[in-house]
Amino acid sequence: MQEYITLKEVSEILQFKDKRSVKVWCKEHHIPLVSCGKQSLVDPFLVQVALEKNFVKHIKAQYPSDWETLYNLYRTKDIVGYQSLLTHLEQQEQLPKYTPTINP
Repeated sequence: MQEYITLKEVSEILQFKDKRSVKVWCKEHHIPLVSCGKQSLVDPFLVQVALEKNFVKHIKAQYPSDWETLYNLYRTKDIVGYQSLLTHLEQQEQLPKYTPTINP
C-alpha cells in the first residue's frame, strides 16, 4: 500500500500556516487530495515532483543535453559528481567551438 502524508505534513514542508493554503497549492500543481475519514491525504511523490519542477526546468534550459545526468546526480546526492560535471560543462562553454578549416 502506498504511503500518503497529511495536509499538516505538507504545510510543514511548504512552510504554510494553514491547510487551506496547502489545498490551493495542491490544486495549482494538479495534486489530488485523497479523503480518508475526516483527513485529506496527499501522495508525497507528487509533492516532491511539484517542488523540483522549477529546478528541472532550469537545468533543462541551461544544459539541454546533460540535464538528465545532472538531475540524477542531484537526486542521488552525489555532490562530487554534480560539481565535477558542472565544472566540465562550464569549461566547455568557455572554450571556442572547434571548427575545422579546409585549406584549398
